[in-house]
Amino acid sequence: MALTRGQFVVAAALACIGCAEQQSNKTAATGANMQTGMSSKQALFKSIDKNGDGNISQDEMKSWMESLDTDGNGAVSDAEWAAAP
Repeated sequence: MALTRGQFVVAAALACIGCAEQQSNKTAATGANMQTGMSSKQALFKSIDKNGDGNISQDEMKSWMESLDTDGNGAVSDAEWAAAP
């Protein structure tokens, strides 16, 4: 069964948030997250939610994914993910 664009975006977001949570469990929390008490999931969500409305739109998710896809091939590689700020 093929995913619609919207379903793909949601699946990608959930996968990325899961990856971020796993990574944060392996490393110490950043200074900003320690100061605010914000989890890595919350910090990632806020960084994607550019308009701050508490929702991640398809456009916000697309923009975020495109910012990670530095070689422009339509996918985020492990190397691109690791190099992301």
